[in-house]
This record gives sequence, structure tokens and C-alpha cells, in this order.
Amino acid sequence: MKTGYRYVGRGIYSIPEVARLSGVQSRSISRWVHGYRSSAHGVCLEGKPVFKGDFEEDECSNLSFLDLIEIRFVHAFRGYGVSWKTIRTAMEKACELLSETHPFSSKKFLTDGRSILYQVEQECRDTRLINLVNDQYELKKLLDRYLHEGLEFTPDDIASRWWPCGREHDIVIDPVRSFEKPIIASTGIPTGVIYDSFKAESFSAPTVAHWLGITADQVVEAVDFEKSLTG
Repeated sequence: MKTGYRYVGRGIYSIPEVARLSGVQSRSISRWVHGYRSSAHGVCLEGKPVFKGDFEEDECSNLSFLDLIEIRFVHAFRGYGVSWKTIRTAMEKACELLSETHPFSSKKFLTDGRSILYQVEQECRDTRLINLVNDQYELKKLLDRYLHEGLEFTPDDIASRWWPCGREHDIVIDPVRSFEKPIIASTGIPTGVIYDSFKAESFSAPTVAHWLGITADQVVEAVDFEKSLTG
């Protein structure tokens, strides 16, 4: 396969772009995907990647749409206080059992996630994961928010589009449309273009709506979304 075709339909994002969309710091994302080496007081420290990015073989720092979704889930685990050892074990176990390179981006994990995490719990004895698995409400909230709510899947159960504000809104991130940028789904106009126009037109939603041929409500929705990414 020619290198250029590796990116078609998969989305291609820089680490700063993924940081902006996911709310995770660029430095953290780089460490999760590429690992790290550092030294302190003469001691060399090394951290292995949590998972392998789609384009790792190209020796670049770019990430795919599925990498973006996977990073959101890893971030959620960390938010619950789950250790890195446990997260890595969960990733390996899920890859093996679901036969997926990005298991947390798979709809299958919604069904099998509880049993997978239960197996990891038995192996790692991580208190935070034990509490999460045993608390059905918390685990459901985790799975719904990061794997179900706002995600659209292919017939093969792989995440294909992300509606970051929920399906009731008109903003989508689609790796095959408008260079993978967040867009107003019904028009294809990137939210960033709308926001820049809004600032250039003295913060007038009606003026921008008239100029772009969209509604003032769509302008406001795009502006609010862009502001939420910089907040």
C-alpha cells in the first residue's frame, strides 16, 4: 500500500489537534502513544506506550480518528484513578479478546467491556478498577459517555463518526469529510471557519449566517463549540 493511501478515510490529526478536541494535554498524548525516556538524579526512567498509534510505522507524530477516540477512553480511565499498569493490561486483554487494534473504539466493548474489565480486575487487583467494575452505575456512565454517547459505528462495529455535543446537535467529526475537522453536519462548513468569521464580523451571528448561507442558530452552535475547546 502506498503511504499516501494509508491516511485516506482514517483521519489524520496532529497531537495539538487531538489535544484540543479531547481536552488532554499534548505532552500526555505524546507519552501515551510514543512512550518516553527521562532521567532524574542519575536514574534513567522509561515509560512504554499505552497503545500503538495507527501511523506509528510512518515515524510521524500524526494520529488517526480511532487514536483520538482511544485517547478519550484512556483519559477517562485515568480520571477514575486507574493505574497505568491496569490500563495497559486492559488494552492488551481487550485487543486479544475482541481482535481489534483499537478495542475502546469498538462497539463490541459496550457488550464485552464488563467481562473484560472483570478479568483485568482479577489479574491486577487495582482498587480503583475493582470499585469501578463493582459499581454498575459508574461503569455504565463510563461506557455510555466515552463509547456510546455521540459515537456512530460502522457495520463492523468500529467508531466512524463522533458527535461531540451529542446527536441532538449538528456538529460532527467525520474522518472522511472536510479534512477531519469539526463541521456543521448538515452543511459541511468547519466550525473553526464559522468562529473565525464570527470574530471577523464584529461578533454578529446574523451577518455570518447571511454570508455563509446558514442559520444564526448554526453560527451560535459552532461558536459555542469552538469556545468550549479553548475554555
